[in-house]
Amino acid sequence: MTWSPDLFDELARTREVRVIVPAPGREPVRVPIWIVAAGDALYVRSWKGDDGLWYRRARRHGTGALETSAGEQRVRFVPPEDPAVEAAVDRVYRDKYADSPYGEAMAGPRRRPRRSGSSRLPISPDGSGIVPPPRTVP
Repeated sequence: MTWSPDLFDELARTREVRVIVPAPGREPVRVPIWIVAAGDALYVRSWKGDDGLWYRRARRHGTGALETSAGEQRVRFVPPEDPAVEAAVDRVYRDKYADSPYGEAMAGPRRRPRRSGSSRLPISPDGSGIVPPPRTVP
């Protein structure tokens, strides 16, 4: 399953989306997060890195949902492994959120947390299992 072109474009333009991450026997975490498109994939990051509850659950359980104009969309969270993808996502975050005082903190050299890759997750519709690396770098 893939994103519909209209929903993908809408999410790529959206500045903030609510992520919902469940855990067995617990209430789901619902928090607003920033979202970007790099190439043909969508990505989210945790401002708090591993300290973010939604992020810890996403890493542990691998699934969740996004609240969109089309309703809740089930997603899988898959960490990117390619440093080139990480760099492309950094650029998109920096460009999209340049007007925010937090934009550079999410994508710049002093990004929180400092551990490489610890706060990035691509998202894809549930069922695909993987997110392809971007074909083009913005």
